[in-house]
Amino acid sequence: MYCYVVTVLHHAKILSISVTFFKEIIDSQKTVLALVDLISLHGLVRLLPLFFFSTQAASPACTELETVMMDWLGKMINLPEEFLAEKGGQGGGVIQGSASEATLISLLAARTKTIRRVQSEKPELTEADIMGRLVAYASDQAHSSVEKAALIGGVKIKKVSSDDKFSVCGSSLKKVLDEDKASGLIPFFFCATLGTTPCCSFDKLFDLGPICKSLPLLS
Repeated sequence: MYCYVVTVLHHAKILSISVTFFKEIIDSQKTVLALVDLISLHGLVRLLPLFFFSTQAASPACTELETVMMDWLGKMINLPEEFLAEKGGQGGGVIQGSASEATLISLLAARTKTIRRVQSEKPELTEADIMGRLVAYASDQAHSSVEKAALIGGVKIKKVSSDDKFSVCGSSLKKVLDEDKASGLIPFFFCATLGTTPCCSFDKLFDLGPICKSLPLLS
């Protein structure tokens, strides 16, 4: 038996998924039965058993089930439709073994998306040219896994100063973004934190969201 815990909304302390694997023999073939518990502050909701944790190449059926299950989760927490994979959407999600892995995968996905978009607009730029100008951002209170993700992803990362309540506000982020854009850098990723590790502070999402949305290259 194997057990993992996946934190959704990085260190938010709001919602997490505990995944327990039980190896069984079904129709003479080894399969993995995953019982997924969605744990929230308001109670416990159990989903139907699912088969997942695979790749499209290795097992299209398992990948499809994982995609459907993540859409269920998105609907449960009322995410906008653009975050879902169904009906031709560009959203969707995958389950990672830890919050640190989830942060890394998010950064790598944003990096790939940004490189493709910049190259479509400026074909003369190579991937190396773009990589050297990419910048990720996070609060100075963010977990160390965000900085590690940037190191693995081979991109610069800058820490945005928090206020007297240890939260990042919109004006602080906008100032850093404006300075970097003026210097020819490409902002592509900002990791907001809901419940920081040092003091459980919350970044001001209602201020930060519109700023990120206003920049097409910022994920």
